[in-house]
Amino acid sequence: MRIPRRPPRGHHQIRARPEDPADADPAEEEGGPTDTGDDTGEQIPDLSDADIEFLQYQVAYSDQTVELMELIPDRTDRDELFQYRDQVVGYAEEFSDMAREILADHGAEPDPDQVAGLTDPEEVAALEDLSDLEFDLAFVDVMRGHVVAEADVAEEALADGLTGDVRAVAEEVITHADRDVGILDGWAASWPVG
Repeated sequence: MRIPRRPPRGHHQIRARPEDPADADPAEEEGGPTDTGDDTGEQIPDLSDADIEFLQYQVAYSDQTVELMELIPDRTDRDELFQYRDQVVGYAEEFSDMAREILADHGAEPDPDQVAGLTDPEEVAALEDLSDLEFDLAFVDVMRGHVVAEADVAEEALADGLTGDVRAVAEEVITHADRDVGILDGWAASWPVG
């Protein structure tokens, strides 16, 4: 259902430039690359403030996605939701780890105190009291809002000036959100009510 939107392994190796001038690459002073992060010779860019904020959001979003998916096993027996959970959890955990690594490499806090654009915790908590079809329909509704919120944040971040690989991730978020909303809407329309 959900195709990973993260760049392939090794492609995300964005590294910080050395803070100590003694650690600086002499090529930097001559206008050459400072740190390639790999053996390709490609220059690895610094992150913009927009990149950092978007990656911080993605950490929190991915963690909340896992929290939502953990509600499924005790509340439903619907195969579609179990398959969705199986596909999404591994991806979300991997993406969160990758974003944390990139942020840590740049000395940025991966878990700021507040991140705007997440699903209201009260909505998530309300799902805990539901089961069966009532849970299924409410879960799809909450998950739909969760996915749309991620796409909205990605669009705002693109407008704020995302760069390089982080920009590509945001563009993929928007593409995948459209598809996921279609899947979730299809389930909601096809499951019997009451």
